[in-house]
Amino acid sequence: MLGAGVAVGAVALVAGAAPLVSERRGDKQPAADLQPVALTQVELDRLRSSIGAPALAAAVQAEAGPMLGWVSGVRMRGAPDQVTVNDRWHVGSITKSMTATLVARCVEAGLVTWDDTIGDVLGEHLPEIEEAYRDASFVHLLSHRAGLQTDVMDLGVITLPFREADARESRLVVARHALRQTPVGPREETFTYSQSGYVIAAAMLETKIGRSWEELMRQHVFAPLDMQSAGFGPPGLGDEGEQPVGHASWITQSITPRPPGEGLADIPAAWAPAGAVHVAMTDLLKFLNAHRDCTPLLAPETWEKLHAPPFGGDYALGWYLRNGGLWHNGTNSMWYAEVLVDTAQRKSVVAVCNDGRLETVTPIVHAALMSAVLHDSVHADQGAPLLERS
Repeated sequence: MLGAGVAVGAVALVAGAAPLVSERRGDKQPAADLQPVALTQVELDRLRSSIGAPALAAAVQAEAGPMLGWVSGVRMRGAPDQVTVNDRWHVGSITKSMTATLVARCVEAGLVTWDDTIGDVLGEHLPEIEEAYRDASFVHLLSHRAGLQTDVMDLGVITLPFREADARESRLVVARHALRQTPVGPREETFTYSQSGYVIAAAMLETKIGRSWEELMRQHVFAPLDMQSAGFGPPGLGDEGEQPVGHASWITQSITPRPPGEGLADIPAAWAPAGAVHVAMTDLLKFLNAHRDCTPLLAPETWEKLHAPPFGGDYALGWYLRNGGLWHNGTNSMWYAEVLVDTAQRKSVVAVCNDGRLETVTPIVHAALMSAVLHDSVHADQGAPLLERS
């Protein structure tokens, strides 16, 4: 059984098909060949039907307006349950902006400093790390400027458990493997999108504070923002009730449901800080609104630090600077999501899909996102329900 599991996991990861897939597509924002129009229920239904995705959803909130959302489709292919505005969605690497926000909260609480380095925090636990990484700080890791390789494909890493009560030791395993790799280039000068950088940042938090990333995230980000639906891994585990299911197409273009708790339904738990939060659109908008409005969750200078690329380029700390604001996408190859904090129009926008056919769904999800930006809340009676958390 172990041998078979290792083989399947290794093939999936090395092929970049699932479940640990890098959002390197974020380096080049999807160029939807669709002209966006103001989003309505009819338009969302049309977008979803055009690709046959199980479900598609989008939401927007202007600074002075209500939360508006649209949903289309079913929670799982072959089953009748329709998605709802209260459902929870896996958001992949959008988690990175949450991890960066967590680090900022811990800095303001005096638990860590921005200048804490890998060597200072993890050196005792990982004495064999490459010398070039020892002086890399939280800022380098969160901006993908530590010189790390894009992905780590060692069998000791890809066979880590998919669910763990406490993943701290597994995160040190990821860090150990990543920090043995030859740097791709000089620190600060080289941008390389690295999943492992965010795992290492989480391991630093866990080592210095003595609590898991999950505990810290709940205390310092989810609770202050009242993100009651936010959790880790695929939605639908525990007492969350029926939720949308991710769908994979790793070998063919078939759309195969991957229910939670059944085999490969998400990335290993160790990698969660890089991309394994699930959340309802209502609560995701709360998080985006905090960044849009620079709320008292953080000091003004801390928000500025999170939103500015520290070493040039267009990647800040957990965010790309795109479309006149802060943008990111996310996937574990079973789900796809995009968010935009439109700082010019003062809108927060979400678009999500439970379909992992990235080449097919990416332009459609992006079109839904940009159509939601165009929606005028004055016309909320044109098919856009007010989002309410049950």
